[in-house]
Amino acid sequence: MPQKIRVLSEETINQIAAGEVVENPASVVKELVENAIDAGATHLTIDCGGGGFQHITVIDNGSGMNADDALLCLERHATSKINLSEDLESLKTMGFRGEALASIAAISKMTLTTAEQDRQGVSVEVEGGKICRVIPAARTRGTTMEVRSLFYNVPARKQFQKSMTASSAEITRMVTHLALAHVDVGFELIHHNKVIFSVASTDELIKRVHELLGGDFTHPIDVALEGHTIQGLMGSPQHARSNRSGQYVFVNRRPVVCLPITYAIREAYATRIDIDRHPIFVLHIGIPPALIDVNVHPQKREIRLREESVLKNYLRKAVNASFESKESHHFSLPAFDFTQVACETLCEEPLHKTFVLQEPVLQTVLPIPEEIKPLGVHAHYLIVEASSVVTLCSLRESTGIVWIDLMAAAKRIAFERCLAAEQRGSQGLLFPISFACSKAEAALLSNSLKELSTLGIHMRAVGPAAFLIETLPVDLEEKEVIGLLHEIAAELPRVSTSEKKMRKMAELVAMATRPRHFSLVEAVGVLKELMKTQDPFHCPQGKDTLYHVRKNEIDHYFSGK
Repeated sequence: MPQKIRVLSEETINQIAAGEVVENPASVVKELVENAIDAGATHLTIDCGGGGFQHITVIDNGSGMNADDALLCLERHATSKINLSEDLESLKTMGFRGEALASIAAISKMTLTTAEQDRQGVSVEVEGGKICRVIPAARTRGTTMEVRSLFYNVPARKQFQKSMTASSAEITRMVTHLALAHVDVGFELIHHNKVIFSVASTDELIKRVHELLGGDFTHPIDVALEGHTIQGLMGSPQHARSNRSGQYVFVNRRPVVCLPITYAIREAYATRIDIDRHPIFVLHIGIPPALIDVNVHPQKREIRLREESVLKNYLRKAVNASFESKESHHFSLPAFDFTQVACETLCEEPLHKTFVLQEPVLQTVLPIPEEIKPLGVHAHYLIVEASSVVTLCSLRESTGIVWIDLMAAAKRIAFERCLAAEQRGSQGLLFPISFACSKAEAALLSNSLKELSTLGIHMRAVGPAAFLIETLPVDLEEKEVIGLLHEIAAELPRVSTSEKKMRKMAELVAMATRPRHFSLVEAVGVLKELMKTQDPFHCPQGKDTLYHVRKNEIDHYFSGK
């Protein structure tokens, strides 16, 4: 009888482990950087090519390793961080599983070059998890990890990866998180031989936040309560966003996702922001290691709290105290270089002769087209007699009434205009709007300036992470554009092709430019425009734009069901 249960080969085990630890190039960067920080590095250089798929090089000035440790660190479950299971209760290092290097080596071509202080260095070359060569190497104290051809031996995994541009943005976002978590470490990030950012080590979190994220974080927090410490910066309520892209949480210097913490901060903002908005913040929370479980997620992205209610109560008090304090830290954009140019006289005539006060003209109500019989507008819904729009709306019968969601209809119209690259009506701004963002957002938006211009938003870079917005679509309010750009930057890494990228951007612009109020004439005009679109019955998000209530449905309801 054939045996059903088999022991997996070492190669298969390593590739399965790699699937848990190495999700994408950004996760490789995370593991390598955390190892360097645990080794005592005070400065790191991260150099990536091809979105991290071609090569990732991390150079540190940490303690380094001798030849024996350099070979041993490539074995699974080999770590210098813990000795016994009890050590998990008091973890203070970033890594501890001992699977990162073995997992990365299993799906790449990797070279490890390392040396201890005043010792001969060693270089270890690994391909697909197998050690190919070990040779002496000249190097000062520290370690250089070079990962090439990521996923070269697992092409099925590579097919599901994002584009190089999206992957580069994800790496930038990951290194930004790590740089915010470890302000005492200098970071230099390079993509395709271009320095994305370079920050020196510092003991001021405020300085690091403003260097990497801009100046929207203004309210400081610094409290200590019964073994817990909470430090950081909160964003003012007017800088709240439609998503959580501006939220950075670090527990014991570890970048984490912890919904109880996020919800507690949102509750503390209470009525200061709209119910559908999310505050921005950078928070460093210190918790006794015994009160958290970091061994929840293979990549250590999530944690579990043992005294959740206590910490949530501390957070609410700390956030409220930050807003009651008069202290705030404001950040200004770098000075712009405006060139002085000669300006011709606008008008030969004196101003009092140029502008003539005219008699007011009485507004007349435009007639409603006879073929559509509107019954009225309620909120953002147009109500029409079904008999007048049977053909127009492709109805199955002519009885009853039709409700048209004008918001959804306006989104569909704006969306298809954007996709068709039609020349949208745009207006130049008398005073350009300054926009500062994180380095990761700046990299994404810089690669999308052409698409934004097609959508009617013209802006130009004036710094590493600062832009001037000079033109907006006529139907987009100035107060909406900053939040819109943050939302676009948050969504861009999730799209894989240029076509999907344009569709997503068009959808977001359409949602931001939708009108809020409609007259009866405008509502009928929207209905007519809607029926000229390719898919008049759904908004860009797939929701229905109209609903037909038949007469028999109304009769059935009032006849006692």
